[in-house]
Amino acid sequence: MKHLFISLWLVAAGLGRLVAAHPPIAVDALPAQWKLSLDAFSSEHPDQAFRAEADGVYIEGRFSFDSGVQMLRLQGVYRTRQELDPRAKLSYQLYSDEGKVLQADGRRFEWRASAAGGVEADFLIESVLIKQPKLRSVVRVQFNYVVEHEYWYRDRHPELFLPELALSAAVRSAQLSVRWAWVPPVLPSETVCIIPAWIGAEFAGKPPPYSAALDVLASGEGGRVEALRQPLPLRADGECLVLYGLEEASRRSVQLRPGFVWEGVEWFDSYRSNPYREVRVVGPLSYVFGLTFAMLGLVGGWCGLQRVRSRRLRWAGYGVWGVAGLWLVAVVAVSFYAVVALGIALIWWLQRRIAAPGSRAYWTLWCFLVMLELYWGHGITGSCGHWTGTFISACLAALVLLPLRCLQRPWLAASAGTAIGLIAALGATAMAVYFGFFHDYPGLRDLLYAGQVGAVGDSVAILVGQRHLVPWLLCACSVSGLWRGTVRAKRPNR
Repeated sequence: MKHLFISLWLVAAGLGRLVAAHPPIAVDALPAQWKLSLDAFSSEHPDQAFRAEADGVYIEGRFSFDSGVQMLRLQGVYRTRQELDPRAKLSYQLYSDEGKVLQADGRRFEWRASAAGGVEADFLIESVLIKQPKLRSVVRVQFNYVVEHEYWYRDRHPELFLPELALSAAVRSAQLSVRWAWVPPVLPSETVCIIPAWIGAEFAGKPPPYSAALDVLASGEGGRVEALRQPLPLRADGECLVLYGLEEASRRSVQLRPGFVWEGVEWFDSYRSNPYREVRVVGPLSYVFGLTFAMLGLVGGWCGLQRVRSRRLRWAGYGVWGVAGLWLVAVVAVSFYAVVALGIALIWWLQRRIAAPGSRAYWTLWCFLVMLELYWGHGITGSCGHWTGTFISACLAALVLLPLRCLQRPWLAASAGTAIGLIAALGATAMAVYFGFFHDYPGLRDLLYAGQVGAVGDSVAILVGQRHLVPWLLCACSVSGLWRGTVRAKRPNR
């Protein structure tokens, strides 16, 4: 048993000897003729002819680098007058500048008789350098001869001269970094979210071919989620602010970080520090519900602080309230729902400041209709396009709602406001569902087929999502203040 173990160990050692790697010597120790670089070559001349000869070995060819696919290519003729085994073939190994093995077993090239004496072989060596972390990479090419399934010449004949080339090319056109980024723990789905990030870049010549894009991985699936691309606003080496866009993400947990993509080539991943953040993407209705309760909590907290007698505790509470408020603002500000939050806050503020029932209903409904226009036209469907149409709609709504100012009875103003709000929410939802299917708004001719809606009720129900229910929640938040004023008006004085 002991002898069998020793025999197996010797066989494994012998097999390992067949593919043993020889780390390259330092670049400075190589003769100048074996060092090739494309540093001085422009995009109009992306290759370089070379010729080198030493100790009976002659190499001639061209060295090129295709930046589009990050492919380094060495092609030419290898000629030698050395005495070789007739079964030997020309091959090679590739190393990085630090001695890391990039390719341990290269392609084989057949010999043929050379008119200049000896034998020669045509060779083609290609290496993709995407994963090299430096701006400029050095690849070491060790030529070698191999007798298949027996030995490599560098192992058996170390005294034999075998050339080695050092190839230098611009692997990356930039070293990119993310200095700071704000990624909230919760984001709404079915709308565009904006993630701000402060980035830095180091160029190697021309501006980089990378575009800014969020690097989003779906948790549990491992697949990358498509994100909006946008050019980097960089003119020189330095830092700048980039607003990353995340468009209509599905409801799920994702891992997210600001990133950079070279379209069709690679995602940049040589960061010093840019970890993925775990983010929960929730539905629009859940997001607005949480936003509404958080705003109510802040209002309740502020009112509660007014009743605290201790000055120190009250100021400490103000500090905590301010931090919580800033955090909530920062969370909401990355999406279009910041406009929704501002609209709800404005409506509640107006309802507390305006005493006349008609005026209170007028301004409540006008703010609600403008907010509805912004939500559907710019935040969800993006169908409004220019802001001129939004301005005209706001002016038209202001004119149509003018009769509300004439209402003096609280219950009448509240009833009219509620009816108008419900009709507006219903109309906006119906048009949004229609637009989501046909990518257009219904015309007068389409109203003739309204009676057929019941026959396709199941299909319509599939098209309705959480974002179509948000206007109803906004309507409830808006008109509830009108009825609160009505209840106060009916309450007898004590």
